[in-house]
Parts: sequence; C-alpha cells; structure tokens
Amino acid sequence: MAAYNQMDRYQQTSVETASPTRRVVMLYDGAIRFLNLALPAMASKDLVLQSKMISNAQAIIHHLQSTLNFDIAPALCADLSKMYVILYSTLTDANINDSAIKVNEVIASLRELREAWIEVDKRTQASKVDASAASSKEMIAA
Repeated sequence: MAAYNQMDRYQQTSVETASPTRRVVMLYDGAIRFLNLALPAMASKDLVLQSKMISNAQAIIHHLQSTLNFDIAPALCADLSKMYVILYSTLTDANINDSAIKVNEVIASLRELREAWIEVDKRTQASKVDASAASSKEMIAA
C-alpha cells in the first residue's frame, strides 16, 4: 500500500511540475496506453474492459478538444478539434463493431500528434533556456 501511495504521489508531482506542452504529451501517452489495453480485451472478448479502456481514451480526447485555446492559434485549433471529433467517433465505431483495425488507426494518429507535441515541447523548453541565459547575461552586464 505504501509503494502505491509513493507512486501515486510521484505521478501527481510529475504532472504538476510539467510544462503545459509536456502535459499534452502525457495526455497522448495516456490515451495510447488505454487503447493498447483495449486491444487484448477486444481479442479476448472482454467487452467490459474493452469499453472501459476505449471510454478512458475518449475522455482524454474530449479533454484535449475542450481545452484548445482558439485565441492563440485559431486555425490550428480548428484543425485539431476536427481531428479529435474524428478520433472520438472512430473509437465509438471501433467499440460498437469490435474493430481492432480502427483502434490501431486511432493509435497511429495519436502517435503522430504526440510526436508533433514532443517537438513543440522541445522548442518551448529551448526558448525558455535561451531567454534565461539572455536574462542572466543582462544581469551580469548591469
């Protein structure tokens, strides 16, 4: 029980201290993980577990869609919103029709989106480091 609490605290701290772009990557990781758990449930005809795992992934996709900030990047957010609607609908269809193919299609799309967000996170972190270094140089020069 103590080990579980420590792991839970570690995960909570990881999320709380992550940058916003890193949190998006973590959400993609979660959705992919749930869908990878849905696949063996599908294969073994465990409809309860299958539905739960797909529903968990859909909840993450819905969260990603509902937290898009259209004020910052309206065109990008519109495209992402459409993509999330398609992914959510595809998962609904996959769950109803027990289609591992459709689940794998969603996993592939989520992986592509995840990779793009990893790049955004790297660039964001690099620009913060550059800004911090410039600020330090200004303080030293003053």
